Amino acid sequence: MVQVYHEPLCRRHYASFASLAAAFPVLIRVLAVVLAFLLAFATGGFWKKISHDVVQPTVHYSGDALMVLESLTPGQEQVWTTSPALRAVLTSNSLSASVQVGEEDYNFDGKPDMIRFVASVQSPIPVHSMKLLLQFSYATQGAARLKMYGLAYITAASPLPGSSFSADGQLLLHQLAPLPASSFTAALQKPLLDSSALLDGSAVQGDVVLQLSSLLSNYQQRNITTVFDNRYPVWKAGSSQEFVVDAKIRIPPNQVHSYRPSTSEMLKWGWVQFACALWPVWWLLRWLERLVFGHRVLETRVIADLQPQKQRY
Repeated sequence: MVQVYHEPLCRRHYASFASLAAAFPVLIRVLAVVLAFLLAFATGGFWKKISHDVVQPTVHYSGDALMVLESLTPGQEQVWTTSPALRAVLTSNSLSASVQVGEEDYNFDGKPDMIRFVASVQSPIPVHSMKLLLQFSYATQGAARLKMYGLAYITAASPLPGSSFSADGQLLLHQLAPLPASSFTAALQKPLLDSSALLDGSAVQGDVVLQLSSLLSNYQQRNITTVFDNRYPVWKAGSSQEFVVDAKIRIPPNQVHSYRPSTSEMLKWGWVQFACALWPVWWLLRWLERLVFGHRVLETRVIADLQPQKQRY
């Protein structure tokens, strides 16, 4: 013989609407919901206030740059810039440069994985210090969309005069506070290095070092910035009047940024926490309900399925 089907047998408890026995199951269900909510909230993580997203940003060189070369003697700074307005102010200490910029896409996904910037300048002074500022357009797609202009600040100094400097690092995203979910930040879409104007109109015209310091100070006050992490700087000493800068800016394929989740995402995450807490609370209270009615703690009228039923005509 083999079992092919089974039917459960029930014992039904009946009571009047105004009795304590009728109110007890309702109280059990309300208590299960309240206790599950309190348990999920008290254990933490019920409302997801900050979330993280991993994306690959789309980064392009905007064509704006500034380079300051310094010697051991103050006041002999030489400047190369893409800004015609700044070149018009700088007469004696302006430099010309041969620049090559290339983008490399290793995995052919349409997003640059590395941007290489090579600049060769003819400097009339021995170069002991170099400051380079590059501007990029930076955009991400995902839970929190971002579109802005970011900077890469590269600097090097040596007691020996140099003929070249190479940098190889990553352009990392730095945040002070989470982004709003699914929104663009319009204030970040304004170029910081504008080729048609001076770096900072409030600074003294012609003092490039002062303008550079003022620009970087204002840039650091933003919520979201880009930082060039140069882990492999190489300074090559030499007495040649030609100074070459070779910078490799790598774009991380898995850049992490934080954002404030939307209301729907918070409710979806909260529902998971509530459901996880509801299951053990519901099992415990159902056990209590079976104990109360099984041991006749509350007065009810019991009808079992095995009892003979009276036929009514």
